[in-house]
Amino acid sequence: MSRISGVRRLRGAAIGHHMVAGGYPPEYGVNCQKEIEVYMQRINDWGVNIFKLHELSKSHALTAVTYTLLRERGLIKQFEIPAGVLVTYLLHLEHHYKDNPYHNQIHGADVAQSIHVLISSPALEGVFSELEVLAAIVAACIHDVDHPATPTNTLSIPTLNWP
Repeated sequence: MSRISGVRRLRGAAIGHHMVAGGYPPEYGVNCQKEIEVYMQRINDWGVNIFKLHELSKSHALTAVTYTLLRERGLIKQFEIPAGVLVTYLLHLEHHYKDNPYHNQIHGADVAQSIHVLISSPALEGVFSELEVLAAIVAACIHDVDHPATPTNTLSIPTLNWP
């Protein structure tokens, strides 16, 4: 995969209905069902039910989880990331994930949340800069964008046989 195949534009309505007064996104980045609060309270723990988060975020788990992680870590403020731009970016990522059984936006949200938990462990305290944490969470979000859903071993590049 060298680039995202066929960059698609989101319709304005797909972005605009997630913004509230003043152009700021809702609490979790997108409009969600009220019950999501119970699940978001466990965002720092292993075993978050990512499928339930996907359902309660109205099929926007990647945006809701990532926006929440970056907001709660203070990275949006620290790096002066415009919240509306971040939400638009995350919605675009969701739009570019293919609808397949595994390499989809739910998996991206799950990996982002897992990376967050890993780098929050006491053993890694102070190891990563805030920029590295931001990069790791964003990388987790995008790692399978446009994945063709073929087994990973079929994507391997043959290596040269060295003498």
